Amino acid sequence: MTDAARASSALVRAARSLARTGELEATLRAIAGQAGNLAGGSATTVLIHDVETALLSTADGGWTIPAADGGTPVVAEAILERRPRWSADPGPELGTLTPGSPRQAILPLVIEDALGAGVEGLLLIGTGTEGPDPAVRDELEAIADLAAVAVRVARLHHVLAEESDYAERLARTDPLTGLVDRRTFEQVLELEVIRAGRQQSPLAVVLVDIDGLGAINETHGSQVGDDILRRVAAAIAGLVRLIDTVARMGGDTIGVVAPGDALGVVGRRIGETVAAIPPVAGAVASVSVGIAHHPDDGATGAELIAAAEEALAAAKAAGPGSLVGSRESR
Repeated sequence: MTDAARASSALVRAARSLARTGELEATLRAIAGQAGNLAGGSATTVLIHDVETALLSTADGGWTIPAADGGTPVVAEAILERRPRWSADPGPELGTLTPGSPRQAILPLVIEDALGAGVEGLLLIGTGTEGPDPAVRDELEAIADLAAVAVRVARLHHVLAEESDYAERLARTDPLTGLVDRRTFEQVLELEVIRAGRQQSPLAVVLVDIDGLGAINETHGSQVGDDILRRVAAAIAGLVRLIDTVARMGGDTIGVVAPGDALGVVGRRIGETVAAIPPVAGAVASVSVGIAHHPDDGATGAELIAAAEEALAAAKAAGPGSLVGSRESR
């Protein structure tokens, strides 16, 4: 095979690796492998550049070095000047990535697009003392460009995934209290019911209603009512465990899904903690609490919510600050 045909084949294979390989680590390994083939079968690796931390690391994060200060000078130069070093002494640290090679070709992965220009990382190719054949250096730079695209695309996918996750969480979050919404509460409850049934473990649902919030809104204004609702929500969220889920069920009702058998104690502590909240514009907060337990009060999420609503209605009928639950009432 002629040098031109070999270079063309390496480029084709590298491009296909970019388009058809899934995970970034596998993609970079395949692309770097084609660079190694073109350079004479030498060892290769790709380092990803983290601009914020000024570190270079392998895709699996298992090997990291400084990109500038405290690092290898030739690496810092390649990043700063954005041009290859075709026959550089890698030094003992960098040389571990291309064992058996006295020199390295160090190619910066340069990107210049609508998002700006920068170095996404480095392609390292272990070489002999003279570096790669000058006849294939353009093709090696083109392969480095493909690796740069792979890293940039992976970064964009990560950003999009984070934004999508944030948007989804935002859509499921009550803007006033910061708690999750009823839909999320019900989904979590169904999962916990399945887990409780499989493990034969306790599960409880609590509903908390702020006593007289409507009257507070009428007497003191909705801003005071909203402030009380936020403070009660924060108090409840601060009491429960990390494995519990707290949600605004709608209006002035807050719900808690609690795996385990400690919710009766927590229910009482909720009332005590809310009662200790300082008055807001003269308005004093108190809550009524209804608790339901799985499987005594219901075998499904819907049945547990209905039982907790019935207990909450009984608590409200008993007067402000009351707690009602099948076990707690015994």
